[in-house]
Formats: sequence, C-alpha cells, structure tokens
Amino acid sequence: MACTRLPKLVTSGKEPTKNLAAKANRKPATKSARKTVPKVPSKRYKFKASTIALREIR
Repeated sequence: MACTRLPKLVTSGKEPTKNLAAKANRKPATKSARKTVPKVPSKRYKFKASTIALREIR
C-alpha cells in the first residue's frame, strides 16, 4: 500500500502571554533567606581504558 501524507499540525494562533505583574510583585530572596550550599568539587572526568593505553603507547 502506498504511503499517504498526513496533514501538518496547526500551530497558528497567539501564544499565551506571561503574567509579568505577578512576577514583579514577588519579593527578592535575601541573603539570610537563601541557604548556602557547600561547594562540592567537581568529579574528575574518567577516560576510557583504551584512551589511556593509547596515550601511554605514544
């Protein structure tokens, strides 16, 4: 059976506007309100064993 084309989805119309007034009324977080998260050192990238073996050969 032959493939038939499907109609494209209709994406016309206006996008709902964001409520900027509600965003402006929010109180900004103060330093005392924010919790300080201790900085964890980033995990070292682990190379594949084959990559390390090739590096050693060179």
